[in-house]
This record gives sequence, structure tokens and C-alpha cells, in this order.
Amino acid sequence: MKINNHIEVSHKYDFDDDFTYEQLMIIKKKEPWLLKQLAMNYFWIFCQLIMPEMYNEDHLYLREVCHFIQGSWQDPAAKFVTLSIPPQHGKSLTLNLFSLYLLILDKKIRIFNLSYNEDYAIEASKNLLDRIKAVKEDETQIIFPTVCHN
Repeated sequence: MKINNHIEVSHKYDFDDDFTYEQLMIIKKKEPWLLKQLAMNYFWIFCQLIMPEMYNEDHLYLREVCHFIQGSWQDPAAKFVTLSIPPQHGKSLTLNLFSLYLLILDKKIRIFNLSYNEDYAIEASKNLLDRIKAVKEDETQIIFPTVCHN
């Protein structure tokens, strides 16, 4: 199995991103490099590791949202994405985490966050900066410990 087109992996793990949080913690203990590769390749796994209380088996619809967002980002034909999800179902949180995910993968990327409300836009920006700072300051953080916050 190839990950990121440059690391050859032959392992007992199935790389379809269908892991529970408990399984991810076992991988973290046994092979931390593998967990980092999984999170770099699968936005859903990244979300599970950042917020396991929200991205779990109880919210499997968020898995589909994560796949849709990541797939749309990787599809050169996709010019825009529309999400129609009821209120309080995690769409803003997921999009904010996707911004974090993209910034971690590519520090030179520019992200424009459009909001219906100035207060929400400010809150979303602060949350993103706080998450970047938390990832940077957590010495036990296995995922992307080199992200910088300026």
C-alpha cells in the first residue's frame, strides 16, 4: 500500500480510514509514524484525533461530510462546494478543522473564510488560531508537531 505516493507500507492495517478512536490509540502506541501518515491522508482520521468526542461512531454522517470535503478539495474539476446540513450538526466545526488540516499540510496556502456574521467570522478565526497553538504546544502531539503560529 502506498501512502503519499512515496512511502511503501506493507502492514496488517487496512487503510480505508474506518478506524475507531481506540484503534487509532493502539496504532499511536505501536507505530506513531503510521498514525501521522494516516492523519495526513485522511481528513476523517485527522478529525477523530483532534476531537474524538465529536468525530466518532455516533456521528457517522460527519464521516461522509469529511470525505465529501476532502474529495472536493482534491478534485480539480470542483469549483465550489455546497453543504446543506441542519443547524448544530458540525458543518462549521468541520470546515474550521479542514482549514486547520490544509494549513498543516501546506503552510503557504491562503484560506478565505466567508461568514454571514462578523462575530462568527471573528470567533472562527480565533478558534483556528487557538487550535494551531494547541497543536504546537502539546508536546505529546503526534500529529504535525511542527506547525507554527505567527
